[in-house]
Amino acid sequence: MRLEAETAGRFREEFVAAVRHELKTPLNAILGFTEVLLQGVDGPLDETQREDVEAIRSAGVYLQELVEAVLSEWVPSQETPQLLEPIDIGALVREVARLLEGQLPQGVVEMRCEVDPTTPSPYADGRRLRQVLINLGTNAIRATREGFIALEAAPHEDGVRLTVRDSGPGIPETDIPRLFEEFSQAGSRESRRGGTGLGLALTRDLVEWHGGRIDVETRLGEGSAFHVILPRQAD
Repeated sequence: MRLEAETAGRFREEFVAAVRHELKTPLNAILGFTEVLLQGVDGPLDETQREDVEAIRSAGVYLQELVEAVLSEWVPSQETPQLLEPIDIGALVREVARLLEGQLPQGVVEMRCEVDPTTPSPYADGRRLRQVLINLGTNAIRATREGFIALEAAPHEDGVRLTVRDSGPGIPETDIPRLFEEFSQAGSRESRRGGTGLGLALTRDLVEWHGGRIDVETRLGEGSAFHVILPRQAD
């Protein structure tokens, strides 16, 4: 049994290394060429073109980080150290809002960003917290055909409350208990949430990794709001 476990562990590590290489090579190429464009090597960009290329770069960086985060979950022995530091929550929320805005149907869904200036800075891993907001935002985009999506930050008695709100169709009450389970997809076929079924489960794990919690409020026909509560100080 021990030999089998060691063999399986080695296979898993080799598999992750191979997948990491195959995915990161094209991603590095994409990011490299965006830098070439932004530096004006092939000629100057106008303001609109620069914004578009910066959006591509932001999406590429996020995908690169997501690949690394997901693959790291496959190798438990490679524990990632906690990189907790005070986060400028307003800057983070606005950055994610700009990134998500490029994925919205133009003129159909409005992106809103509301940051209470008194919101404290939580101690968090900035990369993982950005991933939480992007996962929830992408989840909202998938469910919302028209109306709005809002990213909000405000003080909370336990620290900080981050909210991703949408005007989608809402989530049936019977789906809520399994909403954060792996490979579970809530909602109707037309408003499917969770993508592969890993997005919300991974989001919950990342929030709990920070010592926080995630809740959802929803009303059929009106929309949903996912609330992330984070402690102000690191545990």
